[in-house]
Amino acid sequence: PRRRRIPHVSSSVLTSGNRVHSIHQRMLIVRSLLGLGANLSQAMPAKIRLSNVFRLGGSLPFPGLVISLCGRLGLMPVIGIAITCIVFFSGLDTDPVLLLVLLVQGATPAAMNLALLCNVNSGAGAKEMSSLLLWHYLTSAISLSIWTTLFLFLTTLFQASASKIA
Repeated sequence: PRRRRIPHVSSSVLTSGNRVHSIHQRMLIVRSLLGLGANLSQAMPAKIRLSNVFRLGGSLPFPGLVISLCGRLGLMPVIGIAITCIVFFSGLDTDPVLLLVLLVQGATPAAMNLALLCNVNSGAGAKEMSSLLLWHYLTSAISLSIWTTLFLFLTTLFQASASKIA
């Protein structure tokens, strides 16, 4: 038996690589979010009490958590500003969107690759890493909004100085 094809659907799905690629990207995002939720659920206790809020990481000490948060959400954006200034003033690129992406990339929390590495390594440190990621994502809502405000200001300064140079 000969199969019938619907011309509109077969031409848009089978011949256009963009739609298939878009569907594949969406599935990767969904899979990543499911993995993130599974890892973060390991760090959450059954009942949340004020006494055990800072003990979510099991053996993760509180000073280590604070140092990690300050380093990733405080120091890394400053390093990102320095790298972006080097890119701009060396003349490599003056596109304001690229500069803003470079700045925001340094201020985002740690990637899911850290949790995946713990899971691949027979679960060693997975609970501590999921707790660390939980605290990074919780505190990044505040820090990312502050840093993004500064980054938008810096991007307008870069754009103004680029227009003076040109």
